[in-house]
Amino acid sequence: MNFNRQQLSLISTVFSMAIVILILYSIQLGGKTEKDDDYVVEMILDEEILEELLEEEKINEAQSKKQDIKKPLLRAVGI
Repeated sequence: MNFNRQQLSLISTVFSMAIVILILYSIQLGGKTEKDDDYVVEMILDEEILEELLEEEKINEAQSKKQDIKKPLLRAVGI
């Protein structure tokens, strides 16, 4: 098949536009799939493990409160 310049430019334009449209469509679909992949994982814990975790959390909170109190005192002293 022998095409003239106008026909070749039309074919190349059509294929170029098709590629652009496919790229834009894939970008649009890519954004939707990320939102649809959200899911929730539910964990079932033993009561003992739950109690240990709560105790650790309380200890961590108490330590952070102590550190928050110490920081201004140390700054005032110049340490």
